Amino acid sequence: MAAVPFIDLPLDKWRWHPSPLAGQVVYALTCSAEGELDVAPKSWIQMAGFGGPLLSLGCSRRHRTRDNIVSTGRFTLSFPTIEQARLARAVADAPRDERVAVSGLSPEESTSGGVAHLRECPAYCECELYREVALEGDEVLVLGRITRLAVHDGVVGAPTREAYALLAPGFFLEPGVMTGLAPAD
Repeated sequence: MAAVPFIDLPLDKWRWHPSPLAGQVVYALTCSAEGELDVAPKSWIQMAGFGGPLLSLGCSRRHRTRDNIVSTGRFTLSFPTIEQARLARAVADAPRDERVAVSGLSPEESTSGGVAHLRECPAYCECELYREVALEGDEVLVLGRITRLAVHDGVVGAPTREAYALLAPGFFLEPGVMTGLAPAD
């Protein structure tokens, strides 16, 4: 059997083309210790444990998102559709006090004491800080315990294919390239 030709890619995620590793785009909502709401797009999230349940969020020690999570112990992830996620770069580049307006989405207060979520996104989860894990350089992995997971009522109960079409998550592949979810039959 002939060897399958492979080409090594650089070990810098920003230079992977094409990228075989997708990151789901979310909007992380946090509050400062003074109660100021912050919205930041993130694409490094993953389930980390069924017990809890736990999720992981990649971040930097320099990010306000991380500082707010560590100082308050709480955060919310809103799960945008791919169309809502396409604005992530513009949201990230906007001044902090303009990010919500640039997103075109509306913060809605939590009814359970968590951080606000974005009303138009089809799902969100409220989390409390479980642990922070130091990684290389200034990177950290924030582990959060999901304390509430909510999905729009029009999505819950829909047939499987339709439910995922309504969730329509977006995934970051490389700078300027995003893809949606195409459920297999």
